[in-house]
Amino acid sequence: MMGLRRTAAPRRRAWVKILTLVSLLVLGGTSVAAERSMSAGSRRRSLEKLRAAGDSKGQAGGGAVVVVDGTKFDRYITGVPRQYEAVVFFTAAGANYKCTSCRVHLDEFTTMAESYQAARANTPETLNGVDVYFFVADFGQNQLPFQKLGLQTVPKILHFPPALAEGDDGRYAIDQSQHMHMAGQVKAEDMARFVKEKTGVSFPIIRPEPPVMIILVGLLVVAALAIKPILSNLGALLRVIRNKYLWLATSLLVYTFGISGGVYDIIRNPAPFMVKQDGFIMWFHPQSNVQFVAEGFITGIMTLMCGLSGILLVHVAPKLRNSGYRQVAVCVCGVIFLMLFSKVMSLYKSKNMWYRPVF
Repeated sequence: MMGLRRTAAPRRRAWVKILTLVSLLVLGGTSVAAERSMSAGSRRRSLEKLRAAGDSKGQAGGGAVVVVDGTKFDRYITGVPRQYEAVVFFTAAGANYKCTSCRVHLDEFTTMAESYQAARANTPETLNGVDVYFFVADFGQNQLPFQKLGLQTVPKILHFPPALAEGDDGRYAIDQSQHMHMAGQVKAEDMARFVKEKTGVSFPIIRPEPPVMIILVGLLVVAALAIKPILSNLGALLRVIRNKYLWLATSLLVYTFGISGGVYDIIRNPAPFMVKQDGFIMWFHPQSNVQFVAEGFITGIMTLMCGLSGILLVHVAPKLRNSGYRQVAVCVCGVIFLMLFSKVMSLYKSKNMWYRPVF
């Protein structure tokens, strides 16, 4: 009898575990079904309460941006029916992802959402009766939605129209036209244009104005305090200004800025670099007509060092009096020049596929 009891007890525990698991799955499915079966009015009222709670807690965006997890994603973004447009910012804020671009673009997304809130409160007639809600979905809490959407990179902004829901295959029926192109650094103004294109809602971006008068007064005070020391040390200051090494360093800095695409960075305002999904940093943009900020300065510094090593090889190393030092210096400068030159040329060819060197 003891042997039978010992055998039966584990079987009973196994059945209890199976029944518990089935019950949890049924209850979970019922809960998801209940979330998706909410009426449009109750869904919207629940969302308004969530936004008001975020505002009262002093969260970033003052309630203009709603942070969602997997459950809230089903409830507010893909649950139907809905009476509003949903614009979602997908990010990966975890420290292991090192997504610097995510933080920068999230600030711009929040600015855009706050500007919409200001237009909704002050000039609602300009919104044509269309309601837009802005959400943030982090990968750490929304892995299933990320999988259903097939998202491989962040940051990403997607538009979910009111009729969009989960398809029969368990994926969200959203096409590439609902994705915002995120090349380079995207400003709040660019995001607002995307929202206008998808929803028809137009609103101006409101940014806090810098304290111009305070800055001007501060500059005048600094200038007034600096006049006397400058006049008292005018001779020494002129000697510094006339120093040829100072202007040599200035010329090298200007040259490095020029060959690194500094003007391109100012006009296009690209991202410093890109963090891939596996956490590794991409320093060089794969496209030939686009660059990252870091890419330009890396190439510029390498080109400058290549030129300096060539100057040392031709003009400095051969003039050393000690023959041993002279040979070592020539060899070292030559190796550095060849390494840097070959690397710069390989980078140039990778960015310009049409280039065919003659040597």
